[in-house]
Amino acid sequence: MNKLEDLIKDELLRANKKHNSLFHSLHEYWAVIFEEIEEAGKDMNKVNYLSHDLWEYVKTDNYNKCHEVTNEISKMATNCINELIQVLAMTKKMKLSFEPPEKIEVDKEY
Repeated sequence: MNKLEDLIKDELLRANKKHNSLFHSLHEYWAVIFEEIEEAGKDMNKVNYLSHDLWEYVKTDNYNKCHEVTNEISKMATNCINELIQVLAMTKKMKLSFEPPEKIEVDKEY
């Protein structure tokens, strides 16, 4: 779990360097997180779609096509994970943006 937290923290730091500010409104937060969720969903839908192709190739013992589809599944799953890390980073940014300062417990790198 520490590795995941490190990835989330790194993503939040990257995003904050790129967009040097907190969220200005809940609407802005919603728009940003919705985009990341939508992108993750599209990637997961591709994984699901490819899994059906994979099954067809498994049934016919087509090792070459299984290998090709497996590579594509790996790429899409990786993209999905990256998008979900962005979702998690934005939830942390939301807390930093809107919770009273005395309730926020973060290290100084945020």
